[in-house]
Amino acid sequence: MKIRTKLFLIFGVLVAGLSVFLVQGVLVQMKLMRRMDFAQDLCRFSVSIGSLVHELQLERAWSVAFLDSTGAGVAVVEELTAQRRKTDTKITETKGQLSHHTQGKMESGFEDGILVIWKNINGLEGMREKIDALKVSSRQAVEYYAEINDSFLSAFFHISASMTHAELFPSLIAYINFLYAKEKSGVERAVLYDSFIKDEFGSWHTERFFSAVTAQEIFSAAFLSYATVEQQRYYYDKIQHPSFDGVKKIRDVVLRKMTEGRVGIDPSFWVKTVTAKINVLKEIENYTVDHLMRRAGEVREKARRHLVLLLLVNGIPVFGVFIVFYLMVQRMASSLSLVVNAAEQVRRGEFKTQITASATDEIGVLIDSFNRMTEELRQTTV
Repeated sequence: MKIRTKLFLIFGVLVAGLSVFLVQGVLVQMKLMRRMDFAQDLCRFSVSIGSLVHELQLERAWSVAFLDSTGAGVAVVEELTAQRRKTDTKITETKGQLSHHTQGKMESGFEDGILVIWKNINGLEGMREKIDALKVSSRQAVEYYAEINDSFLSAFFHISASMTHAELFPSLIAYINFLYAKEKSGVERAVLYDSFIKDEFGSWHTERFFSAVTAQEIFSAAFLSYATVEQQRYYYDKIQHPSFDGVKKIRDVVLRKMTEGRVGIDPSFWVKTVTAKINVLKEIENYTVDHLMRRAGEVREKARRHLVLLLLVNGIPVFGVFIVFYLMVQRMASSLSLVVNAAEQVRRGEFKTQITASATDEIGVLIDSFNRMTEELRQTTV
């Protein structure tokens, strides 16, 4: 094995050791960047799911109105038809998101969650046909839409379970809890509307009303416990909207009169008040997911900067050392090759051989000694 090869092997082991640490650092940062890409993708996906759930909440309310009027109200039919078109638009957008994920490599949890969402979307038309034919009660409609929205949110939670990054996980959990709180507000709207329009408050209304209100309080508290200070500030500012106080006053009336079996509240006034509240909740939802997406972008950019810094601080010096060592080995090997070739010439009796090289290290001393030796040999043979 040539000395040049030996030197390169020795140095190669050293460079390989340094490169392992460099590559490990690069892989960590690249993995983090991919996770943040996934987080942003998840945020965009959640916008589609959240918008679809919002439209389904409205469709639930108008479906209850249609069933309670036994399909006789022209205005209600028009509102329900218009709302279904809005829901269908969101379904189309969500299907586009689903197709995007199913065509590529899905993260852990995506596949099962997406299958659930596909199933629920495809089953919606069957329930609509039953509602149009008055083959279901308003209570059954409320339960169906509550179940389908809960399954959407559960699927989204299942999908997002793989996002465990410390800086994003609390905001993600806060967002999911808020979606649940908003959904329970939609359930409350439908249940009380059914009660007010029938002017009755039975055991089903009582159970679903208390369940919806309690769930809202629990999920809202969970949202606030995980939310950032900025999100909390925005939340408290938005709930100052008059609709929140209006809903509270109607609840107080319900609690006072529910034992009488009837409450006596105008259903249209209730729908107007609680819908205004839910629209404000939608604004909070949008703000929360926007904040989450911005945070994911910031973490990704931080990882990118760390990657660049890692390459600059470690990669360039390693590369520079390699270049310097390569040039040194080349020069050393070239000088030694000159000595080897000259020695071969002397062996053949060419005593006039001289090596021309400018080196001041040990190889230079060797060359100088070789030149003196050949000079002495030449003089001796003469």
